[in-house]
Amino acid sequence: MGGNKCQFTKFYTINFMKTTLLFFLLLLLLSSCNRGGIVLSRYPNGSIKTELKIVYVKGNSVCIVKEYSEDGIIISEINYKTLDAKVYHADGKGYWKGRYNKKLIMNGVWEDWLTEENYKRFDWTFKNNIEDGPYTAYRRDGSIEAKGFYKNGALSDTLKMFDLKGQLQEMEIWVVNAGGKFSTCVKTIYLTDKRSDGTIQILDGKIYVWKNGKKEFMRNFNGKK
Repeated sequence: MGGNKCQFTKFYTINFMKTTLLFFLLLLLLSSCNRGGIVLSRYPNGSIKTELKIVYVKGNSVCIVKEYSEDGIIISEINYKTLDAKVYHADGKGYWKGRYNKKLIMNGVWEDWLTEENYKRFDWTFKNNIEDGPYTAYRRDGSIEAKGFYKNGALSDTLKMFDLKGQLQEMEIWVVNAGGKFSTCVKTIYLTDKRSDGTIQILDGKIYVWKNGKKEFMRNFNGKK
């Protein structure tokens, strides 16, 4: 989150899976959970659309439902007993992990993971499938990079940025517009003389870039960055 974080935008928008088909499928095939096995539904081209797999945990049957796109890319999977679920990114490189309520609506904390690097990037708080509540961003080493708050899908209130040692470095004040569709950073407060990596600073007619907590001279300022 280096550079001008007032240009911060939400990294990803979740495309929520259609729940009607899953409920219909689960209601029709619930009895299969007591017998074990796999039940499939298919697209017209023959590729798998949904897969209901019955597994046994400590002698109890559990239904696992997976949903696929028409070209075979997994979209989501859900444990029907616990409602724990994964909703995969459209690019297939990561997933959101959390728990649905009984109406298959996202509520509470959902984690955003990258598959290949196996690290958690964000914790999002959802209310009725919309980001609403505390938000945390992580670095690859697991340290916290930022903490903030979303209101009805838009970044709101105070966004706090931390260094690798967990020290608070900056704060930004975000205000949601009247329509509630987006938010704007109205103020940045630096709590230290240091800046985040990539920050451009113009000082005494010179342009500097901040790297590893230090500013490095780039060139003289001629009126254009």
